[in-house]
Amino acid sequence: MKDPAEGTATLVSYGIYEQLVGGKNDAVLQVEVVVQAPGLQPTAVEAVHTVRKWDLPLAPGTVWPVRVDRAKPERIKFLDEEADQDAARDAGRAAAEELAERMREQQGTPGA
Repeated sequence: MKDPAEGTATLVSYGIYEQLVGGKNDAVLQVEVVVQAPGLQPTAVEAVHTVRKWDLPLAPGTVWPVRVDRAKPERIKFLDEEADQDAARDAGRAAAEELAERMREQQGTPGA
């Protein structure tokens, strides 16, 4: 992105593009949204967005955080997808640390 800005995408309508992604229970949506950001007039954009299947159906007016290219507003990155990936990575790391601690305790070397 040449001129990125943090903003929002407000859902107007959507259609389900694909039900399963990479073996996960996610739905890939073709969405019609209105993007807004500082220095960008509200702009209608068509995009693809992945959501958890159990979050469906979505209500018009749902708002997602995005990074949008003010020069080309059709270039958007949904930031909730990044947040979901970060949360999954953090949860995995915490589980690994907990397992490692239990294994050290079993070996008689706590906190090693």
